[in-house]
Amino acid sequence: MIQEQITAIEARIEFLKQDTTKIISPWAQPTGCTPYNHGPYFRKLEIKRLKARLKTLQKKLAKC
Repeated sequence: MIQEQITAIEARIEFLKQDTTKIISPWAQPTGCTPYNHGPYFRKLEIKRLKARLKTLQKKLAKC
């Protein structure tokens, strides 16, 4: 079960590294602001969170 979670997390990290989806704030245009692409920042945050979870799972797997 832990090994399945580890492979799923690794697959998600690989997907995020290749993803180029633009995430633009919906209120940027109506207020006159130029749209800013938040995608890279959100991907960076998710990768950081996933790597922390991956480390925790690997430690659990090593104890078993």
